[in-house]
Amino acid sequence: MVLSPWGLSLSLYPAARVTLSRTEVAAIDEWEAQAATAAAAGANVVENLHNDSHLVGDPPRPGSVALGDLLRGIASGSPSAPDSCFESAAERHLNQGRHLSDPPDTVYRFRPADSFGRVVAMSSGDPLDITRFRMDPQRYVEDLVDYWEIYGRPRVAATELGGRPAVFVTFPTGGRLVSDAFHRAREIVDALGFPPQADQPVVRLTYSADDVRPLRYPTVADGGWNEHFAAAPAGAPHGWTRPTSRTGIGWPEAVHANRLADVVRGRPTIYAGP
Repeated sequence: MVLSPWGLSLSLYPAARVTLSRTEVAAIDEWEAQAATAAAAGANVVENLHNDSHLVGDPPRPGSVALGDLLRGIASGSPSAPDSCFESAAERHLNQGRHLSDPPDTVYRFRPADSFGRVVAMSSGDPLDITRFRMDPQRYVEDLVDYWEIYGRPRVAATELGGRPAVFVTFPTGGRLVSDAFHRAREIVDALGFPPQADQPVVRLTYSADDVRPLRYPTVADGGWNEHFAAAPAGAPHGWTRPTSRTGIGWPEAVHANRLADVVRGRPTIYAGP
């Protein structure tokens, strides 16, 4: 038996697979073979499927029922397009991980400057000024944060925190800010497992966990077709990011249901690039 670092047996996968018909098992085997050779992201998704121990459904269902449903959805798709097959099945299982038993008080939502800029620009009724952004991204994002604070908070608050039903966040542990040791955007992007950015700033939004409860473990469905996501080990207190560079220490990680940005408290924090 394979054990997690916390001494608990890993994975709902074996029991979930038993719930499948022979035809579905054959389809899953074919899909996994295609996914594992399609790209690094595909191989990582297969690994996370085998390791996931937190996908329980909403409301929670016993044992491996929810993961079995996800496998059944994958089996019903086309293995020749493993990415879209997985994403289509996973869409019905977002934000369905176990609740964190000891959630934090405060959570942080990090966004690359261009992503943050599009949200704020959209709320102002103007498109993101790509030319100006490329010329001086630091100054441009500072102006956008000023707009957020002075003029646009009511408008910005009417936008959503994320673009999917499950919003990823990180949070402080041991009384320290997770970003204390990282003063540059590039290091934050790496620690969070984001795709490498073009040396642009990163913006941190801060809000109370009480406003977005429940916080959940991120599951393979939440991680999506992504080579940088890692399913949380069984018994872990929360999820962990996987640094893009595969070096250094990941940060605590959880997901919550998407909601409006009116929960954000204080001025967004800008971390300069590169």
